[in-house]
Amino acid sequence: MSIKNTAILNSETILHTAAGEMAILAIAFCNTTTSTKTISLYAYPNLTGPGGNGNTVLKNVSIPPEDTYLWTGDEKFILDTGDVISAISDVVGVTATSSYKIL
Repeated sequence: MSIKNTAILNSETILHTAAGEMAILAIAFCNTTTSTKTISLYAYPNLTGPGGNGNTVLKNVSIPPEDTYLWTGDEKFILDTGDVISAISDVVGVTATSSYKIL
């Protein structure tokens, strides 16, 4: 199992593009600022992006100042080559830490 940290921008930010089969186990979104931030999370197959309403996993989730939102899901994302997990924040100040495993 591995982890990856990504600063979420106010434009679509790629968290993972699968180079082969992989599982996304959890993603922690940490608001490192002193104001509330809003994030959305997307998942889509190879070449079908960008993120939008048709592939939204989380939509406009508010994260209080200096707090963390943890996505674990009942099922894990199993990605094939080229599949994408991405996120966007209303403004910068959110870091995503994902836990994943190459299968």
